[in-house]
Amino acid sequence: MPVAPSLQAAAVCARAGRTLTDAEWRRHFPGVPYRDVCA
Repeated sequence: MPVAPSLQAAAVCARAGRTLTDAEWRRHFPGVPYRDVCA
């Protein structure tokens, strides 16, 4: 069963307890503008 990306992001944020740092974002999503997915 597919899960909506927004629900996936919420689950990751809840588990991590924080959002990605700018450096982590650049490492995992090079070329994609940073955004705070846990806001």
